Amino acid sequence: SSQFQDLRIIGQALKGGDELIVEILTGGYCNFSYRVFLKGNPDMQLYAKLSFPWPVHVPDANIDPERTVNEFKIMKKLNGIDPASVVAPYLCVDIEDMKLLVTQWSSADEQWANQFIDGTVDPRIVPKLASVLAKLHCVKFDPDFNLRSREDVLTYTTSRLTQSFGDLFDLEIRQNSRVSSYARELGKDTCEYLTAQFAENISKRDCLSHNDAHVFNILVEKKPDISALEQFGPFGKYAICDWEYC
Repeated sequence: SSQFQDLRIIGQALKGGDELIVEILTGGYCNFSYRVFLKGNPDMQLYAKLSFPWPVHVPDANIDPERTVNEFKIMKKLNGIDPASVVAPYLCVDIEDMKLLVTQWSSADEQWANQFIDGTVDPRIVPKLASVLAKLHCVKFDPDFNLRSREDVLTYTTSRLTQSFGDLFDLEIRQNSRVSSYARELGKDTCEYLTAQFAENISKRDCLSHNDAHVFNILVEKKPDISALEQFGPFGKYAICDWEYC
């Protein structure tokens, strides 16, 4: 039995002979994500994420899988504060040296980035997003929450930034790059200063921050069929995902 209606319905369906279908959504550097649904009722679906203890492209860089446990915890807290912005997390379990997070499926399931690509952004999303992030920043928290993940990310990201800035000044690597041209205009001292400021800011413990709230980690309703002559979904629903670095 389960306290969550979705899981109860799925459990009863499986006992009745239905099957679970697992569809890969993304295969990223640090995790895989899946849509899990009933074969006989595809609208009964869940989201699952399997997190690795290291980035696939940098196998010697450790990123503690405990970050996914903390993602479960912060999603549970924020879902209690603003359920329209954060889906309910159902469980987080060990799979060998990895973590499996299972959550409610968001009815808003298209990346907000698509609207920016189209050049028309739903104005209803912005105040909702600002509101929930402000609530997050005001939540009482343990200053050591997700500390290991923060340290892992700081070490990894700072080293990558340092390398990236070095590459920007290598004319053989970035001969025709606008980014490289701008970096050279700023100068190495300024770029190194930006890296140091990033490290200082990410180490602060003034409040909780999502730390990865870009337009690919914010979900919105799918664009209606073109015949509807509407740019956005009818309800202005959205959800923030990927809380592992909060």
